[in-house]
Amino acid sequence: MLLQASFKNFYSYQDEAILTMVATSDKTLLDQNTIPLNGSEKRVLRNINIYGANGSGKSNLFKVFYYAKIFLLNAIKNIGSDYKIPTKPFLLSTESENQSSEFEFIFIQDSTQYRYGFEVSTEKIFHEWLYAAYSKKETMLFERNYQEFKLGAKFKEGDNLTDKVTEKVPFISVVAQFNGEIAKSVIKWFSSIRIMGERCEKFNTSIIINESKKRNHLKEDLIKQLVKKSDFGIVDIQVKDDLVSGKELLKTKQEELPPRLVEDLMKQENIHLLVEKTGHYKYNKDRTSKEVVYFLLEDESTGTRKFYNLAGPLIETLIEGGIIFIDEIDRSFHTELVLELINLFNNPAINKNNAQFITTTQNQALLKEKSILRRDQFWFVEKDKYGRSSLFSLGSFPAVRKDDSWDKEYSHGRYGGVPIIHNLSQEMEYIITNQNESK
Repeated sequence: MLLQASFKNFYSYQDEAILTMVATSDKTLLDQNTIPLNGSEKRVLRNINIYGANGSGKSNLFKVFYYAKIFLLNAIKNIGSDYKIPTKPFLLSTESENQSSEFEFIFIQDSTQYRYGFEVSTEKIFHEWLYAAYSKKETMLFERNYQEFKLGAKFKEGDNLTDKVTEKVPFISVVAQFNGEIAKSVIKWFSSIRIMGERCEKFNTSIIINESKKRNHLKEDLIKQLVKKSDFGIVDIQVKDDLVSGKELLKTKQEELPPRLVEDLMKQENIHLLVEKTGHYKYNKDRTSKEVVYFLLEDESTGTRKFYNLAGPLIETLIEGGIIFIDEIDRSFHTELVLELINLFNNPAINKNNAQFITTTQNQALLKEKSILRRDQFWFVEKDKYGRSSLFSLGSFPAVRKDDSWDKEYSHGRYGGVPIIHNLSQEMEYIITNQNESK
C-alpha cells in the first residue's frame, strides 16, 4: 500500500514533487474511500484521479513508478561496464540536465511500513537508503553513500554482501537476490505495481484467465462478470489453450512478425496459442428466442478490446492487492463505467487487500461526483512557462468548500491544470492571410 512518493529532476519535474495517498482530516466517505493505518490516526486513500492539460506531465508521474520498478527488478541483469542507468533528468535547464535524479517511496508491505529511496545518474548510484517503522520511531536498516555502506542492527541479511554491489546496482536488489527477507519484501511491493498505458507494461487478460483455470476460478469469474456487466454486449468469454504448429500460426500472423521470428516459428512443431472469443446473443426474427454466438476478440471494437485488456489486471489487483495505474482512463470509456471501476476499489467488501487505483484523466464529470469521491482524491498537474511540472491536490486548497462546484471552478482555472491557449483562431487566420498575400 502506497503512502507517499516523492521525486526530483525526472522528466518534466525539475523541483521536488510529492504525491501522497494519506487522507486529509476531511471526514467525508471515510469508511468507504480510505483505509485505516494501524497504530495511527491517519488513513490512506484507495483511489486518486489526476487532472492536467495535454503535455502537462500527468503521464510522467506514472513513469516514476515504472522507472523505479524496472530499475530495481532488472538491476542484477544490468552488470556491465558499458551499461548506462536510464535516468531522465529535466532537460530544459542547464542547471538540472547533468544533475542526478532522486526518488523516495513510503509504503506498507507485509504489515511493515518502509521508506526506501535512491539518488542516481546514468553513471552511478550516489545514495540509497531503507528505513522501517517498527514503532513510532523509524529504524535505519541501511544507508549507502556512493560505495560506503552503513547497516543497521536489524538488517543482518545485508552483511557480507556490500562487496558484491557495483556502483550501478541497487543494494536492495542484491540483498533480495541472496534471499534477504526484508529486501525481498521491499522488492515484492515494487513488483505489485501495475501500470497500464502507452509504452508501459503489457498485462494479458487471457493469460490471467487461463492461469485462473489451473488454480481457482475466482479471477476468471470476476473478469467475466466485469466485462459482461460493462455494457459491451458481451455475455461470455472463452479462452482456449490451443496447440498449433509454427506453420499454422504463420498462416495468419506472418505479416505482423519480424523475419527472424518467422524463421524460428517455421522450425517449431508445437506452440501454445491462446484463442480468445467473446459471446453475444443472436436473436430470431421475432426476438422470442436467442442463442450465444462467438467472435474472435480481434473482431471487437478498439474500446472493447482495450477494456478486456484492462479487466484482467484490474481484477488481479483487487484480489491480490498492490497498485494499478491507468493512464488516460477516459480515452475509451464512458464516465459511468469509470465511476463503477472507482467504486470497486472504494468498496471494502470487494477490496479486501487494500488495493489502490490511480488514474490520469481529463473527464471533468468526475469532479461532480461528491457522493462518491472526496476532495483529496483529486490531484492536478500544471506546467509553467519554463516547462516544469508541479503536482498538487484539491485537498490542499484551504478555501475549497464541499458545496463548491469543483468541475466549474476547475474549468475556470481556479485550481490550475487546464490548458491556456491564447487566440489560436486569430493566429491561424493571420498566418493563412499573410501566406495568401505573399503569393
